[in-house]
Amino acid sequence: IGPLRETPADEARITKWWTDYPDANIGIITGKISGITVVDIDSYKDGSVDPAIFPETFTVRTGQGGLQLYYEHEPGFTISANAYPNLPRVDIRSDGGYVVAPPSVTDFVRDGKRVGGAYTVLKDVPFAPFPVGLFPQKKPRSAWNFRRKRQWW
Repeated sequence: IGPLRETPADEARITKWWTDYPDANIGIITGKISGITVVDIDSYKDGSVDPAIFPETFTVRTGQGGLQLYYEHEPGFTISANAYPNLPRVDIRSDGGYVVAPPSVTDFVRDGKRVGGAYTVLKDVPFAPFPVGLFPQKKPRSAWNFRRKRQWW
């Protein structure tokens, strides 16, 4: 994703991607460049936060059954994974991050089990302002783990 975090892909690049990879999933760069900050809730896991505490906004069901809540970009937030003890199973995707988007379909093996599924829109409403008051302080990227090597375009 590297350079796409600062400069959006142009129409020619996107057309080439779809020509070369017609079955690819869709990713959206989060943060200032796209104008969105996404709250990712692993609601399919035990002990996750109740999604009802978040303001209504554009909402996606992930392939594994979690939720992605799309909000207007909030400056100062980057990427955090489980960095808010008061919000269990919640990650933020903003500056420097990305999300997989509908109609993508994931299919992979984790811990010996096949997981994944279709990303679908649950609430097609305008993006609400980011709920800053629910997050005690802005967290740095330090919670992220980049041990796995990935190949990006």
